[in-house]
Amino acid sequence: MTTDTTPPLRVYIASITGNTEVRKHIQRTLMILDGLGVPFKAIDITVRGNEEEKEYMREHSKKEGAGILPPQFFHNNDYLGNFSDFDEAVETNTLEEFLRLIPTDIPDATSSQAADESKSRETSVEGESSKVSGQNF
Repeated sequence: MTTDTTPPLRVYIASITGNTEVRKHIQRTLMILDGLGVPFKAIDITVRGNEEEKEYMREHSKKEGAGILPPQFFHNNDYLGNFSDFDEAVETNTLEEFLRLIPTDIPDATSSQAADESKSRETSVEGESSKVSGQNF
């Protein structure tokens, strides 16, 4: 049985571009993701053989405007946004939510763990108090 270790986050980039603004956006994106250790797959739409990926990016990017330029962000097959959305998430400290790095369908483990620890402490304290009260002074 083989497991697919491809990260769910896909970032569509262009290694060859004459647009300096796009180049800076891609560099900033890669620097931030690499710096934070975020697992992602970079898909270079300018590489020969990635024509289907380039077409996928264009068809599934939902932003209206002048054109669909890299970088574009997808989580599995869900479109997340473009560089403006990414940059806003960085500036507002909501990058984990934007990139869907925080699972939303898993119960909050920290609250149940805290409740278990609290219950464990209560049991421990009750046991100690009964030992103390059972002693003769």
